[in-house]
Amino acid sequence: MRWIALTIWLAVAVVGRADRVELIDGRVFDDAEVLERDERWLVIEIEQDGIRSTLRLPAESVRHVEPSRRLSDETAAALEERRAAAAAEDTGDAYYALGQWCRLEGLDAEATEAFRKAIDLDPTLYREATNALIAMLLDAQQIDEARVLLRELVRRHPDDYEAAIRLGELEQRSDRRVVTLAGLAVQRYRQRRYHESLSTLQRLVRLRDPTLLRRADQVLRARSGRDLAAFMAECRMARRCPACSEELRRGLAFCPVCGGKGTITRHVRKQTGERKMPDGKTVPVFTRVPVEQTCPRCKGFTYVICPACEGVGHDVGQVGKFERTAMATLARHTADIYWRRLRDFAIDENLLHPINAEMVLVETRRLRWLMRLHRTLVDELTPDQGRESDRRDALLAALETAARQVYDARTLEDLSAWDQQQLQRLLINEEIDVSAGAGGGASDARRP
Repeated sequence: MRWIALTIWLAVAVVGRADRVELIDGRVFDDAEVLERDERWLVIEIEQDGIRSTLRLPAESVRHVEPSRRLSDETAAALEERRAAAAAEDTGDAYYALGQWCRLEGLDAEATEAFRKAIDLDPTLYREATNALIAMLLDAQQIDEARVLLRELVRRHPDDYEAAIRLGELEQRSDRRVVTLAGLAVQRYRQRRYHESLSTLQRLVRLRDPTLLRRADQVLRARSGRDLAAFMAECRMARRCPACSEELRRGLAFCPVCGGKGTITRHVRKQTGERKMPDGKTVPVFTRVPVEQTCPRCKGFTYVICPACEGVGHDVGQVGKFERTAMATLARHTADIYWRRLRDFAIDENLLHPINAEMVLVETRRLRWLMRLHRTLVDELTPDQGRESDRRDALLAALETAARQVYDARTLEDLSAWDQQQLQRLLINEEIDVSAGAGGGASDARRP
């Protein structure tokens, strides 16, 4: 019997600790238990179909965490009784009294609702109800919402000197917080801790205060030369794919077959002598000897295209609305830089060398990814941008086909359709027929 009572008490305790976790993508966990929380991760425990599991969520994906509480039967009954009395009287004073009682009982959500209802019914109670709301928000360390209410209160009642002093103190605290976070983001970026820098910048965005965001822009321009949105896009673009090798350039990983050696060891049968049998016959003697062979996967280059990012090398994550425009601009600018670098490399270097061809394939994948990223971030391409994108797609198709044939170790006779001089001339002039698509542009590459 004592074990049954203990089990019931534990079940009630678990329900009493249930929190409501809302994510940016719209998912909501109503009965979650927060186990751990810091500036990078939120660890919660949830129950689905009678099975409890633990989730580790990035802090940037969490919109709001609302702690829930379990009311006693007496408090719940008293709350319903006072709500009914306030609804029957339907005056500002009644709801203001209900809000004060809820505040004393620790029912912040119900108190906020009652105070706002009191302001709607009786605007003369605005100062008293707003001051009560601000006090609750400050107790809950919700500085940003309290500052917004204080600004409106000071605007409506300039003679409320106490509110003006509290607003000044909050503004100073908020300004120091913005300066500290902006400086920390720049410092982490310079230390190549891009993920932590992006998390710090997202904390600034979550302030949602135009004045503070403008202040963050000023601090970041002074320290990094970029505003908040551009700096966030820069951090996203700088984040490296975690699967790529740290010792190689982006988009590459050591070959999983040979382990980055370029060769593999195979044991083959080899005749090492002969043996004379009792009946007088001679039979050969074989043994297995190790033989070093070129790795069939990487062809001796020791590395392959990273399978996780497909040669891109970047990990931008989920781009938010705040930095969407800046990210699209950065993607287009980076794509232009990559295209000029790729074109110059294809013109100056010998594409018939497999190493150069492999370099072209890596850069082509990255450039296609940047162009795709730009298209997904902008609402609609302008006619000039559309024509430029189609022309570049056709040129990339022609260049990628030639590099692929070289990289696949085909004979030079098979490359007769891709004369190197004509391909270079094509890249220099950047003239190609895009009306037939990428395939038609590739066939037109040899036209004089």
